[in-house]
Amino acid sequence: MYKILFVHKGSNYKQGRSETRSSEPCFGSIWTSSLPASLLSQHYCEVLPDHLLISQGDRKGLIYVIISVVSGTGFANSFFQQILRPYLSALGLENYEVVQTQSDRTITELTHSKLLEDARLGVPQTIILLSGDGGLMDIVDMFYHAPDKVLLAPPTIALIPTGTGNAMASSMGLLDSPSSALRALLRGSKRFLPVLEASFTPGSRFVIEEGQNRAPISKNSNIGEYQINPKVYGAVVASWGVHAALVADSDTVEYRRFGADRFKMAAKELLYPSDGTSTHTYQGKITISVIDDENGSKKTQSMDQN
Repeated sequence: MYKILFVHKGSNYKQGRSETRSSEPCFGSIWTSSLPASLLSQHYCEVLPDHLLISQGDRKGLIYVIISVVSGTGFANSFFQQILRPYLSALGLENYEVVQTQSDRTITELTHSKLLEDARLGVPQTIILLSGDGGLMDIVDMFYHAPDKVLLAPPTIALIPTGTGNAMASSMGLLDSPSSALRALLRGSKRFLPVLEASFTPGSRFVIEEGQNRAPISKNSNIGEYQINPKVYGAVVASWGVHAALVADSDTVEYRRFGADRFKMAAKELLYPSDGTSTHTYQGKITISVIDDENGSKKTQSMDQN
């Protein structure tokens, strides 16, 4: 017998005696005695991958499901309840910890208090991250800012895109269908994440609380002083000028409810301010350094941006 797991969309879908009446994507499963060879060769999974077995039985690994509640249009929690939780249950996985974000600091605090320490101690960890690019960048930035970067067991991160832009998920082909990330979780292969380091001039600050306040970019806890040249670590996307401004300006409660259209709305306000003021101008110098993976050589290019 084979168990088919799938994601469906539409109302009045019956499974056993229960009936689903939601237009949102939902999880479903059925049993069958036979399947075409072509389907088996592409989708059959006989044994769960190691990153999903690390917390089962007497194994000492940990699985976290991190739900970024306000990511994108707030779909993450619904996806977990209607799709991911029953999906994991169908795979026989019940031993995992669910973390819902309570603020924009939840993921960084979890990384600092648990994920980093266990990685140093060699505890296997799988992080199923329901988030956009921001949640992934929070984890990356915390790991690379750690004073001791020797990790006996770097965590495995399985991204389930629930943000607005989802640049990382797009580059990995996880946006093709609602089930793409689930297939990758079950049948995907692990790859190292290419990380970029952005260094800023002294005095640079984060813009926080919808533009109302500023905060230091990073703090060196060893000496208790703010870094002279603060750094931010990330992956996939680095932007500057008007693009960075529209991403930041659109990250508000008011704009988020419009989904991807929030970027267009913020861009229009930046280019044609409603208060009649002139368009903001940007000036800076960007230096890009790329390290060759094969020989370790470093190539640097500077660009004056106006």
